[in-house]
Amino acid sequence: MPEKYTQCTGNLNTVKTVINGQVNGNKQV
Repeated sequence: MPEKYTQCTGNLNTVKTVINGQVNGNKQV
């Protein structure tokens, strides 16, 4: 269970990073 939870958390962090990158890119444009 902890491993799956960690993987899910990592995926959420990755998604947040990607979204933040897209938002920052839009702001720069």
